[in-house]
Amino acid sequence: SQTAVLGARVSRDTPRASPMDEEEDLASQLGPRTSQVPDTDVSRLKRAYVNEKCAPEILPFEHDLMRRVTESVDAQESTVAASRAAAGSGASSATEDLTA
Repeated sequence: SQTAVLGARVSRDTPRASPMDEEEDLASQLGPRTSQVPDTDVSRLKRAYVNEKCAPEILPFEHDLMRRVTESVDAQESTVAASRAAAGSGASSATEDLTA
């Protein structure tokens, strides 16, 4: 015997997937869950960007994360500037655009 469900015919003998099974199936199609991804500064920075964009008044600002990322970028800029100084004035305009 069959029953009409939302315009589709479904057999009563066919077991229906539970909402949990459907969620797991969707999650497997979308990729790894965020809890399985390492909590790196890059992933935290992405999450902080979305949080700040979507709910700046509600969610806390990531002061420590921003300090670490800013220090890392500053260190990279110093390394590039030191490498450029060691190489002399032969830097291309494309390389100069990176630190401008």
